Amino acid sequence: MPQRVEYEVLPGTRYDQYIFKLRPVLTSLQTGPSKFKVFRDFLRKQGIYDKDKSGLILSVVDITMDKKEAKLGKFGKRLAGMYSDADFQDALFERLKDLNILLVKYVLEALDVESGGRLHSVHELYRMITSYVYPGTYITLPHFQAWIDWMAATGYIKLVGIRWALSEKGMKAVSELRAMDVEEILEDMEDEDEEEDDDVDDDDDDDDDAPAPASGGGARKKAASDDDFSSFDDEEEDLFADLPPEPDLPSESALKAAAASFEDEFDDVPGGVDPLGPPPTAKPARGSQSRASAPTGAAKRGAAPPPVGAPSTTMAVGAGPGLHAPVAFASYAPVAVVSLEDADTAALADRIGAWYQTLSDWPAFDAEALGVQQKAGASDLALLVELGVLATLVEGLAPQPQVFAFVKRLRATTFFASLGHGEGLEECLDAMERTGSEPWARALFERLVHARFVARRVSMKIDLLPELRNAADGAALIALLREHLLGHHWVEAPFWVARELVRLGVLDTAAAQSVAAVPTRRLRENAARIGLVRSADVLDHASLLALVQQVAKLFGAQAGYGAALEQLDLALGLTM
Repeated sequence: MPQRVEYEVLPGTRYDQYIFKLRPVLTSLQTGPSKFKVFRDFLRKQGIYDKDKSGLILSVVDITMDKKEAKLGKFGKRLAGMYSDADFQDALFERLKDLNILLVKYVLEALDVESGGRLHSVHELYRMITSYVYPGTYITLPHFQAWIDWMAATGYIKLVGIRWALSEKGMKAVSELRAMDVEEILEDMEDEDEEEDDDVDDDDDDDDDAPAPASGGGARKKAASDDDFSSFDDEEEDLFADLPPEPDLPSESALKAAAASFEDEFDDVPGGVDPLGPPPTAKPARGSQSRASAPTGAAKRGAAPPPVGAPSTTMAVGAGPGLHAPVAFASYAPVAVVSLEDADTAALADRIGAWYQTLSDWPAFDAEALGVQQKAGASDLALLVELGVLATLVEGLAPQPQVFAFVKRLRATTFFASLGHGEGLEECLDAMERTGSEPWARALFERLVHARFVARRVSMKIDLLPELRNAADGAALIALLREHLLGHHWVEAPFWVARELVRLGVLDTAAAQSVAAVPTRRLRENAARIGLVRSADVLDHASLLALVQQVAKLFGAQAGYGAALEQLDLALGLTM
């Protein structure tokens, strides 16, 4: 059971005309092989010849071509003898199953609406068979689109609008496909591969078992090869004969003399003594009375001051001295962090806010920049859904043109307008298929899968906005957004929605304003720079909530609800 993943369409032919075009091609070879040039001219008259792809195209119906001739295989001959279109389609379907049973099984089961499937577009099917759920060999999008045309030519799938569905024959065949176990299919493939490998090995063994030549030359060569390793020691000296001889090892007395000379020359270097032992004493130089009475370099410099942050008590040294002695542990006093009640902190926040007022032209992800408009009489639930989807799009990303361009294209469709009606996601995916295939938009396109869940949560909590207005504190408000809008796996998104609701004037309570800041990576790094947190690696929700409340208290509306701190590195020139 091979897994063929290369397919091409018949040039200039719709899938419903495949059988009509293939019949004369098969009939022309039914009586026997044809010369390549004659067959090539025939294909040109039929309008289906392609210099680079014809061999791959016609191999689906078991026609092989080379520079000399074209001929039918066993399946091609059987297909050429079928006069009924229905029989031709059934045989072609069986051929596609033989070429890649896993691809046929997964696609047809995904289109089975009676067993949990639904109608799919080509790109939706391709996303499915290139995801982790598909165990088969990877296939590229152009080859998969061509394969869909071949499958449509069998009559087992049909086009309904812009999506593919099962035909009556497909619905009958899918029950047999469901009965096939994927693990068994994969095991059968492995067994066939092993059998092919065994056949190849047997052929190699047959070549090795060929009779030896009559003369004694072969025996002499074998004897010589058996002695290759034994004769290597004899030839080793010849291999290295041109190298110079190795120098003699220095004597022990020469080593001691060199060590003593080194100590005399570098006796005042701190690294030359044991740092854990007693302080060194001045050693007189040999033959020099004046140097013996002079102080050493270490004595001239005096004792070095203790380093900043060094422990106040001397470290306890292990009993075993020397290089491999265990390193003693020292406890350092904790570093004090900035307090919110400190007057210097408030002055620092005011200074950062002043920078922001002067230097606040950097792009940022906010509702206004992303095109959110709060119109009079508009639905509050629609606004929450729109903000929730945008929050999932911008989570963890730095402001960049690709995101703004993607949202602009998103608004050009009916996505936000129809998302609440249960069909918005599919309509948007179909309308944005071209954008989603572009490399710069692919990652953002994948994030749209969360839009359906955002809309579903809001539809189950129609009084979400009134509850947000009545939230007791900021923690309760964020909990409501996580529970009934975004889910618990998002880090920045609930805070982003809360901040934008405050900016838009939808929420003006003290609870909302207390969490109107977004704990992005850049904000956390800048918060660590001014001492609000020990480290930028704040991961748990409780710590993030505490940080956001600190930032919201120091950097309110005049500071862009935390934007001043988030852009501090830009103002200081730390980030370009």
